[in-house]
This record gives sequence, structure tokens and C-alpha cells, in this order.
Amino acid sequence: MSNNLSQCDVAAEIEAALRDVAVKDTVYRIAAQVAALNPGVTYDMLMEKVRVDPKDPSKVLGHLPWGSFRIIMLPESIGDLTVEGDMCLDYNQLTWLPESFSSLIVKGTLWLRNNQLASLPESIGSLKVGGSLRLNSNLLASLPEGFGSLTVGGDLDLSDNQLASLPEGFDSLTVGGEVDLSDNQLDSPPEDVEHPN
Repeated sequence: MSNNLSQCDVAAEIEAALRDVAVKDTVYRIAAQVAALNPGVTYDMLMEKVRVDPKDPSKVLGHLPWGSFRIIMLPESIGDLTVEGDMCLDYNQLTWLPESFSSLIVKGTLWLRNNQLASLPESIGSLKVGGSLRLNSNLLASLPEGFGSLTVGGDLDLSDNQLASLPEGFDSLTVGGEVDLSDNQLDSPPEDVEHPN
């Protein structure tokens, strides 16, 4: 803050800064919420290898390694996170994802394989993943209508689920790599999906 600011200006800047902090949950608070929701999962386990950006406590520097912790539930606040690397939530016991999950920013690969996901949030189409999205080995029987709006920078792996059909607009997906639909119950494979140049 400059020395030329009035007390009103300083108060307004402080209020704006507090409002910005209140909008986003911090990694620390979200980890505490995950630990509280999941028996046998501790805050120390979750935060052991996590590096938090000191300038933005809602941002994880590097990877978020929360796989194999038997997590059964994620808080709505999970959508406030930005993960600069991979986000590993695989080999847990998730059966659903909160609606806010689509607000999550993952610049690396998002690992959700080997859970028990039977459905995805309707808003999942607004999720942006810089790397691959691994949803294989779950219990997905269908995908939400908005799934075709999804943007994935790498591969999209939906193999080893129970998909019998795909939503309208599935061929509008923007995927930088391959789409794997093997080991599902699909009668016919979809048209090619869009690959960015």
C-alpha cells in the first residue's frame, strides 16, 4: 500500500483482500474438511507431501497426492483448489463427486481411477484438465449431458466402466490425446472427438 492512501482507502483495500480470501478456501482448510469427513484419514496424512503457494493458499504447487487413502467423500470446497501438477484421487472409495468439482483447476493429470464412482456431477463439462483425465475402473453407467463440453489436454480414459451409451454431444469433446472407451457395454464406438491443433 502506498503512503498516499487515506484511511478509507486502506480500509477498502483490507476489506477487498479479506473478501478475496473468503471466496476461496485454503488447501489447509480443505484438507481438514477431507480428514473430518473420512474416518481413518488424518490431516497430517493429506498434507505430508503437499506444497502450498505462500502467496495463494488455495493453490497447490506441484502434485496433490491424495490417492489410496480410502477417501469416501470430498467437501464442496474442493472446487476452490488450483493444482499446478497432477491431482491423485485414485484408489479411494469415492461414489460421487460434489457439484463444485467442475470448478477445480488441474494443470496436470487428474487421477480418479479405481474408485466406485457411479455418476458424475451435471456440471462436469465445465471442468478443465491440462493433462489427462483418468476415470477408468469405476462404476459409471452413464455420463451427464454436459460431458461433451469437457476440455482435456491429454488422454481421456473411461475404460473399464459400465457405459452402455454416450450422451449427445460426446463427439464435441476437446481432447488433446486419445479417448479410451474399451471394456464398457457400448454397442458402437463414437465418432472421433475434436483434437486441438
